[in-house]
Amino acid sequence: MATPELAECREVSYPEKCRSVQARKKHKEKTLRDNPDLLWEKNQEQPHLLHHADYVMEISHLVEEERDEPHANCTGSEEEDPVKLSPSPSDHRLRDSLALLELDFTEFREHAQLKLSDTHNTNMYIQELKDEHRQLKKDTNSSITELTRALRELKEENQT
Repeated sequence: MATPELAECREVSYPEKCRSVQARKKHKEKTLRDNPDLLWEKNQEQPHLLHHADYVMEISHLVEEERDEPHANCTGSEEEDPVKLSPSPSDHRLRDSLALLELDFTEFREHAQLKLSDTHNTNMYIQELKDEHRQLKKDTNSSITELTRALRELKEENQT
């Protein structure tokens, strides 16, 4: 185990590919997980972190023990001739429910897309109405101007 002075000098060095904060954090966690003694050394200076080192050491021992134990569900006979289970009634109900949910989702998505296209069509219709309204205003203004001019001409003819 290194001395506390060496532990102080150690800093996590990041590879070139670790540019983001999240990548650096993952790299640091992996380094500390692989070398829990670093935590232990650091905790000599900061005792409030001591329980983290104990936890990491305990987890690493459990993982090593579990890795070394043969697993009960990994026998060769199961790989050669797996046991086939018959589907239970609840499996059928779950599949039916899932199928209904998929149909509902598809209908909902189509309905939402239709509403979005209707909104787009409505916006286009509103724009067309606004354009027609502007054109009617122009036509009305020009008609009023023509009628006013014609009225003046008639008044001038009547006065003479």
